[in-house]
Amino acid sequence: MQTSDVVGTWVINEQSREWMPLEIKDALGRITVLADGTFIVYELPEKRYFNPGKSYVREWRITSGSGTWKILSISGIQHLHLGFNKFTFDNADDQDVSYGCPLEISKKWSKVVGLHYYLGDPDIAWERIEFEKVE
Repeated sequence: MQTSDVVGTWVINEQSREWMPLEIKDALGRITVLADGTFIVYELPEKRYFNPGKSYVREWRITSGSGTWKILSISGIQHLHLGFNKFTFDNADDQDVSYGCPLEISKKWSKVVGLHYYLGDPDIAWERIEFEKVE
């Protein structure tokens, strides 16, 4: 993968929005990857699990923020790793802790580069959020 393959603005494609639950369906889902090694994310949907007692609870939230990016190879698969320096969850105050998010980089049959990540288990393919480059 070349840097130029990932630099640009990416948005969630419509096919991914079809299955997304109402809590996150209208999230902007925009990633701007800049050539200087930085990025800005607006309203990236996320699913998390936590254990308030004895049973796990699923919660949807929206993440926005900025930081630096790099291309990594993880188990032979190219990833765009977003290392957040500043981020918010659901419009809460900025957090000071760092946070990371790897997106798989794929090249489809048409040679068009795509980005995607899974909201949970990668074996559940329908919980995959795909991005398309718009700029």
